[in-house]
Amino acid sequence: MLYDFEKDNWNEELFADPPASLRGTPFWAWNCYMTKEKAREQILLMKEMGFGGFHIHVRVGFENRYMGREYLELVEDCKEFAKENGMLCYLYDEDRYASGIAGGEVTKDVRFRSRHLLFTRTYRKEYDVSHGAFLAAQKRGEKGRGCLLATYRIAVKNGHMHWLKEGQRDENAILWYAYEEVASERPWCNDQTYVDAMNPEAIRRFLETTHEKYYEKLGDDFGSVIPSIFTDEPNIGGIRLDGETGNFAYPFTDGLPETYRETYGEDLLEVLPYLIWDHPDDPAFSHRIRRNYFDLCRKLFYKAYHQQIGDWCRAHHIAFTGHLLAEDGLFSQTSSAGEAMYQYKAYDIPGVDNLCDLREYTTLKQAQSIARQLGREGVMSEEYGVTQWDFSFQDYKLSGDWQAALGVTLRVPHLTWASMNGEAKRDYPASIGWQSPWYRQFKALEDYFARIGYCMSLGKPRVRVAILHPLEEAWNVIGAGDENTALRKRLEEAFHKRTEWLVKSGVDFDFISQSLWEEMPEWQKDGYLQVGEMTYELLLVPRPLQLRETIRQRLEELKKNGRTQVAEAEHFDESLLDVLSPYRDVQICDETGRPSWDYLYQLRSLGESELLFLAPAEKAEKTRGPFTWGRKGLLERRSVVVTIRGHYLAEELDPFTGERKEASYEQVGDTTKVFLQASWADSFLLLLSGTERKGARAGRAEGAACTAVGENGLPLEEPLAYRNTEPNVLLLDRMSYCLDGGQESAVTELLQADNQIRAALGYPLRMEEVVQPYIRTDVSRDHRLVLKAVIDSETEVANCLLAMEERAYCTVFLNGTPVDRMPVGYYVDPCLETLHLPPIRKGRNLLEIHMQYGLKSNLEWMYLLGEFGVQMGGSRTKLTGKPDRLTWGDYTRQGFPFYTGNMEYRVEIPEEGRLQIGRFSGFGVTLRQEEKEKLVAILPYETETKKGAATITLLGNRYNGFGQLHMIGDDLNWVGPDSWRTTGSSRTDSYQVKPMGILAAPVIYRTSRCPHHSSPY
Repeated sequence: MLYDFEKDNWNEELFADPPASLRGTPFWAWNCYMTKEKAREQILLMKEMGFGGFHIHVRVGFENRYMGREYLELVEDCKEFAKENGMLCYLYDEDRYASGIAGGEVTKDVRFRSRHLLFTRTYRKEYDVSHGAFLAAQKRGEKGRGCLLATYRIAVKNGHMHWLKEGQRDENAILWYAYEEVASERPWCNDQTYVDAMNPEAIRRFLETTHEKYYEKLGDDFGSVIPSIFTDEPNIGGIRLDGETGNFAYPFTDGLPETYRETYGEDLLEVLPYLIWDHPDDPAFSHRIRRNYFDLCRKLFYKAYHQQIGDWCRAHHIAFTGHLLAEDGLFSQTSSAGEAMYQYKAYDIPGVDNLCDLREYTTLKQAQSIARQLGREGVMSEEYGVTQWDFSFQDYKLSGDWQAALGVTLRVPHLTWASMNGEAKRDYPASIGWQSPWYRQFKALEDYFARIGYCMSLGKPRVRVAILHPLEEAWNVIGAGDENTALRKRLEEAFHKRTEWLVKSGVDFDFISQSLWEEMPEWQKDGYLQVGEMTYELLLVPRPLQLRETIRQRLEELKKNGRTQVAEAEHFDESLLDVLSPYRDVQICDETGRPSWDYLYQLRSLGESELLFLAPAEKAEKTRGPFTWGRKGLLERRSVVVTIRGHYLAEELDPFTGERKEASYEQVGDTTKVFLQASWADSFLLLLSGTERKGARAGRAEGAACTAVGENGLPLEEPLAYRNTEPNVLLLDRMSYCLDGGQESAVTELLQADNQIRAALGYPLRMEEVVQPYIRTDVSRDHRLVLKAVIDSETEVANCLLAMEERAYCTVFLNGTPVDRMPVGYYVDPCLETLHLPPIRKGRNLLEIHMQYGLKSNLEWMYLLGEFGVQMGGSRTKLTGKPDRLTWGDYTRQGFPFYTGNMEYRVEIPEEGRLQIGRFSGFGVTLRQEEKEKLVAILPYETETKKGAATITLLGNRYNGFGQLHMIGDDLNWVGPDSWRTTGSSRTDSYQVKPMGILAAPVIYRTSRCPHHSSPY
């Protein structure tokens, strides 16, 4: 068990100080050469941040041999050090992702390589061998890429197929080929391929090369300090429907045609075209072929991968967790897994991957439903991936809040870097670790989510409504033709809209997987629908929906004799509210009584008590409504009324402080109404204790009673002084270069230059698809690279530092003077070592770097550090004198365009009151008075303050020194490692820095009495 505490009663001490198992466990990216000393130092830093453990996760740049003796000894030492420090050591089962290849060791055996069924008009001569000959060659270790399975003569007109049998003629007929095609070798797989995840023998090899090695070294601590092992994005390859090029691809494994015949009694190759095109006279025939095919892929994937690994984990007393590839949509999960919910049943802690801070509800509701139905301890989420350096404290809170409301208790922040060396610094930042200038403030967030996780792991979920999952309806239309494309789009949109509408409607629900429910012989309890450990009073059946015969019969029996209401519905909107109303346990309204659609919730029962968590459904930064010029009142509070079925004494639990207080509530009829004052970013955790009292009432707070000094409060005067807590920065990312004595290039951004140099030398590019360093044997640096950068300065500047990677392979000159090669520290990360420079003179300065260059070289941006100002315009920069003062506003325009540390503003508070720091750009803000510091980081950005001197600190981020500073636009959800090397219309030489600082003067308000909603920090 991950959560080894009593779950039927709320414990105030555990709430105040939750155990390590409830705290975040980040992906700890091992992306450099790791040593025991480095690992231990970073474990202590993670503990300081409030994390309860870590997932050891090999990422781009790892230099120790994966799963080798040194690696396993390092893992063992981390486990022991975690134990000494009251932390947990979680395992991860792969070198990078997707799981299944053990860093490429498994797929060195060509029999185990991923493959697909290719249906194409193109003849492939090299594949013109029989399936038997192909298998024999693979057994001998030959790397054949494919074989011919069958040929067909087909005419397609207006999306309809005419399949010509022997002797038939049609002038429009084309010869089509069905091939088994093996995946190509990829640098990402260390020059191997992904695995055939439907091949049990391949996954047995994966277990032998990974799990068995871990168990041999660490098995005594499985199930204790090592709670689980994480599998990441396993998949069956995908579906491609590309009618324009005449290429169709489907998941495949050797033996699939034989298994199909054994299972369904027909020859797959004799009906294969109907997998792609609709039968001209009987579309239902094609639907049956497709359902059989995808259902079989689902079963083969489950049996080979998830069941085999899950059984191994349980036999070895370690929990199995992780998530699938592309779990969210109907088509995507069919393509990658056959069905997501069916695969989740093998997991002890089913999980999801939430990227780009999307509000994507389907994935989590699927995982939460399985966790509830199968009695799992919780749900895991790989959170915060692809969110960038400028993600704020409030962003992290809101992203975690909605997921906690949908069942997440095991949080895996993505990710904490061991190093920023080379490509590692572009591996989906930010680093949720010590390289970020706000890392010491992160513990407040971890304490917060640990307390919510504790409450959401207690008792049992109070859920009365279920909905049949529409996946199998989508299987029918995964075929070629415009009609199928349109139907897929319509089903996909309906699936996501229905889910979103339901989770925001105030009615919690679970999905029911038809395939999983069909396997459960006990499906009624006292006349109610039962799925595993959950009993439902209302079953929603979306229309249209393809029903299995067993499921159809059960629905008929429920309608005739069951106590569970069965309601069919095509549209999920307000017209469904009357059906849902009898099963609504929680209703959320504004002060006028109108239903609110702004919150998600989870209600959990503990005997006569309940725990209720409410979380904002959307991001608070949507400050403008459609077609309006005005802003929403983000800095104001609003009234929220929560009505819960039943009579309770209501208390508010504060997850930030661990405190509790009586809520404002009253009992009305057979309900309890709780009155809350909320900002757009507030969530609420309520403890509802059962009572027989009728009409009980507590005083209703009316919110904060603040008397403004002047109509809008009193803005603070401009700062008296400021302090940059790190040296100021001039980014040196544009240089000319000369390779091996050749012609000097034009001034070029260094990552673009690196691409050009590698192309000239025939080296693979250093981008996302790279072979790991431990695989590369060529360590030579036989080439000579000379880099030149011009530094313009309005004044002489002394005591500057140059921060750079590859310091040991470089000789540096400033204005012809050699620079001492002995490092004097580092900037942000030890890979960026600093060298002391001679004085920068007024006017033009020439920085010259002579570099030994080779396959493993990292040509990266460099940084001039010192006490100076920087003037920036377009792609031009100039050093200036350091500004004497900063004003409220964007400090990138006040001499600090590339500065990435924290910025302190020294101010005078004119009188006691509430300080609102309403407009800032950064991770968050702290206020320090009399050596006491408060964090101000969520709306409405307020805190109590005293009269007198104070320091307001803007917590910075690393974007303006390490972000995509030459990428145009911020309208991309997905910004991966290659986005730093954008080209064409997506690229500019001009610097695209983001505003930073306290953007408007903080405002002081005089408080006439203590506000109802106090600061949570």
